[in-house]
Amino acid sequence: ANPDVLGGIYRITRDGMTPMVDPRGTRIDWSARSNAQLAGDLMETRFAVRERAIDECVRRGDIIIDTLSSVIRNGDIPARYSSIWALTRILNKPTSGLTPQSVTRAQTALKVALEDREAGVRQIACQAFTSVPDATALEMLIAKLKDESLAVRRVAANAIGRLQNAAAIPELVSMLNGTDRELMHAATYALIEIADTKNLEAALSNQSEPAVLIRGHVALQQFATEPKAPRGTALCDWPTDAGLQRELLGYYRRYFRSIHNAGAAGSEKLNPEMGQVLASLVDQRQAGHVTDDIVANFVAEFAALPTVAERVGQLLSDNATPTDFRTSLLSGIGRTNVALPESWIAPLMAELDSNDAERVTAGLTSIRSIKSDVLQKKVAALAAAEQTTT
Repeated sequence: ANPDVLGGIYRITRDGMTPMVDPRGTRIDWSARSNAQLAGDLMETRFAVRERAIDECVRRGDIIIDTLSSVIRNGDIPARYSSIWALTRILNKPTSGLTPQSVTRAQTALKVALEDREAGVRQIACQAFTSVPDATALEMLIAKLKDESLAVRRVAANAIGRLQNAAAIPELVSMLNGTDRELMHAATYALIEIADTKNLEAALSNQSEPAVLIRGHVALQQFATEPKAPRGTALCDWPTDAGLQRELLGYYRRYFRSIHNAGAAGSEKLNPEMGQVLASLVDQRQAGHVTDDIVANFVAEFAALPTVAERVGQLLSDNATPTDFRTSLLSGIGRTNVALPESWIAPLMAELDSNDAERVTAGLTSIRSIKSDVLQKKVAALAAAEQTTT
């Protein structure tokens, strides 16, 4: 025997195993197969043969639609899968030459598959409608948003997004309050594809769940023609869920940047808004619902706003502010690139004068990105004192 070759791929077969006859279907005269025979080939255990059967169905086009429709209604599960794919490709084929009546027959068969007892068949049928959107299937697809299978719901949302029909917005919005991230993403992306600002805002105005409001506004943010402030969200009620906190922080970050990039008139309103958001964030942090990294990220992003900078200065000046919270604020400051606010000078100088080595280190780290002669002189003095001591 040849020696083993490291990294080689070995085909292992069981001793006494019967060889597969014509595994790729090269001996079959496909053009001579009847439609009924092709229907049987759609449930072949030989994968390549099954694929070639689908290819032949696509080549025949209109003349085999009724056969495929019959398989979807009465065939075994593998054959139903293959029939859906074949019909989808027939509808997508530019040179199929289908008449409107033929298209309707094929679409009707796909709608039948939407009501199949097998979840996998329903999922593939929804996937078919993402490739060949059919406005007449909208109501059935909306019904699939409540399917017992999460996979069916997710693909149904994708198909609805392709239809770009605002009638589905209320149902999609109701899906935003969940825990399955893939499903939430599918619903959000469908709302983005529909891109109807008026109807989405109307749907969100009737909602109170933080998850729905945050994700709905994230979707709205992607296609609105001008920066959209959060509506219906109580700024004093920062969410307690860590995942939602990150989503909301991302939303505010994009909102902040869009206003500055567009030079929007709402920038004057943004300053007090973000001050309220920070106040809410601090309250939730004190209640133990917000982690310090969220606070640090918020400060790093919005410290250029006067109300945020002033509030940060107040927190640093307050001796009652816990050390770990103070450290997170300083960490956020260290990632900013702003001119030194007046309200930060005294507390930062106090950090540098502290007898606590950790506080001094945190203070030094925080001022690295701040250009200030006052602080640089203080750092130089500390360095000189250190050299004198040593």
